[in-house]
Amino acid sequence: MQMYRVKRITMSEIIMEIEAMVMNEGHKDYSYWKIGNTDRPTPRKKQFANQGENTKFWKQWYTVNKDDSLEICKHFIEKGMKSELTKETGANYVYVF
Repeated sequence: MQMYRVKRITMSEIIMEIEAMVMNEGHKDYSYWKIGNTDRPTPRKKQFANQGENTKFWKQWYTVNKDDSLEICKHFIEKGMKSELTKETGANYVYVF
């Protein structure tokens, strides 16, 4: 069995990566992007794809706890990203697409 390591990065590092993603992908308008949190990123991504959403630019990050994922989401929602926040218990992943 192959083991995968999850790279732990800080909230500020995740915020910087999301900022870079927005600026580099050609869609610099925050309202183009969606941000959310989940405890199961793979099924969540499939759910969006099955609904006809474009997940080409999907990226996800693991946070230490749900509070961190909420803070990151709120930061970008205030900048104009569309909210996909969830009430899932243990929603430690932040995703953007």
